[in-house]
Amino acid sequence: MELKVQTRTVLGKSTKKLRRQGVTPAHIFGPGVESRSIQIETAKVRQLLHDGVPKKLTLSVGEAGAEGSFDVRLDHLHRDPVHGEILHIDFLVKRS
Repeated sequence: MELKVQTRTVLGKSTKKLRRQGVTPAHIFGPGVESRSIQIETAKVRQLLHDGVPKKLTLSVGEAGAEGSFDVRLDHLHRDPVHGEILHIDFLVKRS
């Protein structure tokens, strides 16, 4: 399954504004890969979690994957402890 994501320029406490706009902040990291801040439409994240996270997940960063494509696994899903809202997602790049 391929998921299209965008590079995130909004960092820190300003990510609250992103969440209000229906965007979930996320992060890609792993061996041999420079850490990247990304953002995903919250509706796509909810659908992914509802359907079950596939074993093979590819993140395509930027328009038509112009900034790279990464085979990843969902490493950590951060939720608000009171409301259960998705706050942040960490994706770990799989080793080739």
